[in-house]
Amino acid sequence: SSDGYFKPLVARAGTHAISYTFLDTNGCYNKATSSALVHDTATLFMGAIDPICPSVPPVYLSYVSPQGGTYSGKGVKSNEFNPAIGSGNYPIKYQLTNAKNCTSNANFSLTVVKTDSMAITLASTVCENADPIQIKGFPTGGSFSGTGVIGNFLSPAFAGAGKHQVIYTIFESHKCIAS
Repeated sequence: SSDGYFKPLVARAGTHAISYTFLDTNGCYNKATSSALVHDTATLFMGAIDPICPSVPPVYLSYVSPQGGTYSGKGVKSNEFNPAIGSGNYPIKYQLTNAKNCTSNANFSLTVVKTDSMAITLASTVCENADPIQIKGFPTGGSFSGTGVIGNFLSPAFAGAGKHQVIYTIFESHKCIAS
């Protein structure tokens, strides 16, 4: 470049001619040329990252491809993230070095949800012959299960008399559960 620096990131992969031109105070001109080979780095692709529950076992990190690199950050050991470190957002770095010793990096965050903030809104006592009762869960986006549960409703007639547990599951792939 005109500032006298070769910038591989600007030049990109390939062989690039580099020249240096010198003109001294006597008007004598000289030129030297060489080339620089810039190796390609891996293009990294990120997969979807769902929030993680603190109650699940360590999660094997495979969010970035191509695989073969190393993940690092708080809660990371041997390319596994341990959500037991608690709720919050955790910056994670992925580093992949190719055969030409060129390194590519990806940075992202993993979110460990605060499960004590999960809640179900449902009447605590109902008659067996009552109409189905809508169940609400927080945060939204989960699903309900249990005896007499159909979608987002509890059918007292299907549940029958007695005490029944309603389970709210959110972020299905990591099984955060409130009941």
